This record gives sequence, C-alpha cells and structure tokens, in this order.
Amino acid sequence: MTTSLAPAPEAAGPAARFRRTGSDFLSEATRAARVNRVRAREARSMATACEQRARRAPGQSAMYLREALRLRREAAALDVDAALHEEAVTALRQLTDDGLLPRQGVSAEPAGRL
Repeated sequence: MTTSLAPAPEAAGPAARFRRTGSDFLSEATRAARVNRVRAREARSMATACEQRARRAPGQSAMYLREALRLRREAAALDVDAALHEEAVTALRQLTDDGLLPRQGVSAEPAGRL
C-alpha cells in the first residue's frame, strides 16, 4: 500500500515510552484509526480492480476473484480495528470528562476520520 505517514511517536527513542501522557495515547490511537481507515479504503479499491480484471480475463478469473475476496476481508478487518481505536479514544475522553482521569494534555475534540 502506498500510504505515506509521519514517523510514530515511539520512534523518539527508548526513554520516550516512560514519558507518555493521555495526550500521547489519544494521538496514537487517533492516528492508528486514520491509518487503518486509509488502508481499508485502498484494499477495497484494489479489490474492485481485481474484480474488473476477473471480468476481462475469464481464464484467470478464479485467481483475481480469490485476491478480491482476500482484499475485502482485509478491508473489513481494518475497519473493525479502526472502530476499536476510535472506541478507545471515545472511552478515554468520556473518563476524562467524568473527572475519573486528569485533564492534563487531553483535548476534548472527537476522534476524526479521513
């Protein structure tokens, strides 16, 4: 897949993982959800292309249809993973709003989609 992304925050070094905040978790989970949504969209697009190739090349249609099915399953799994990340972000924000977690470094903006 050809998704270009900035390096993840954990690339800052081995000591950086000990200085993590709720804001770090929120940004990483939101980023992961967005990445998974983009990858799912790309997988669905490639599955559509495989289905079109299967119609144009009847002799190889089984191969293309198998690949399309694999890509659609991959897209569905990525959508589920993205939904789980978004749910985690929503739950953390709800805990913060309820006063069960400190507000330090946690923004109130909802998890967005691309």
